Amino acid sequence: MLPKVLTVTLNPSIDVTLWLDQLDTDMVNRVKRETRQPGGKGINVSRVLTRSSIPTLATGIAGFDNLHAMTYVLGREGVKHRFVRTLGDIRENITLRVGKETIKVNREGLECSQDDLGKLMRILREEIHPGDFCVFGGSLPQGVGFEDVKALTQEAQSVEGIVAIDTDCLTLDQLSEIKPWLIKPNAGEFCRLVQAEPETPEEMLSYGKQVLDCGISVVLLSLGSEGMLGITKDQAILAKVPAVEAQSTVGAGDSSLAGFLAAHIRGLSFDECVRLAAAYGTASVTDQSAELAYPNRAAEYYGRITITQLQ
Repeated sequence: MLPKVLTVTLNPSIDVTLWLDQLDTDMVNRVKRETRQPGGKGINVSRVLTRSSIPTLATGIAGFDNLHAMTYVLGREGVKHRFVRTLGDIRENITLRVGKETIKVNREGLECSQDDLGKLMRILREEIHPGDFCVFGGSLPQGVGFEDVKALTQEAQSVEGIVAIDTDCLTLDQLSEIKPWLIKPNAGEFCRLVQAEPETPEEMLSYGKQVLDCGISVVLLSLGSEGMLGITKDQAILAKVPAVEAQSTVGAGDSSLAGFLAAHIRGLSFDECVRLAAAYGTASVTDQSAELAYPNRAAEYYGRITITQLQ
């Protein structure tokens, strides 16, 4: 039996993408097309893992008033979920696609109480078993700070859960206290994390090794059109992606993380895990409907990705 991936999205969203021919201030702008999807990093990871036949459970704290809009889609896709329900609405995040330009507007989200966090802690305690993975992803809502995140991750680790983190809300010192198995920043987030401006994969590798010294086992770094960089104490793998026309970057990093986890859980080598992460990310950015990756689309790019071992 494969281990389960439990995802924790503390600040979920309903992601609304609007396509326009142009955007003019002080004018009425007509929307040509729109999509509405459940959002939040952890939820995205669970959706892609479900498509990849990896056991997963999406959890988090969500506003009750419009929760049905999210759970309806998750149920239709077969994504298992168990959310703490709180008062208010799940935030709606807006992405505008104007030609080839993308404008993102993210709302702050609900305020969470200690009672909400206590209920989520109980879900982790009941659902995580030794060897399961626990992915904490996305922004932190009002009322949630580092000590709360630390307590949740420690709860997962106390039952031998394997913790992965994909958020730009924690400092390197804070991550060193949690000591997750994996972190997955993009290039900009990584620069802020290490408080430097590495530009080349080789420079990022140098700083990545310093991050590993903080007790982190894997750094999975999204480099956009340059591909993925996976770093452990023994290996550094650069997965170069083919030149493609990007349609939307929304959810691409989440798709990459799901691809990496799917490969790792199935026992693939580290370089193949990084390759599949790059393939899933590429499948996501090339989807014209701003969709998350599907395995069959990722398979189209898998063989076109080149792997280089960095020193």
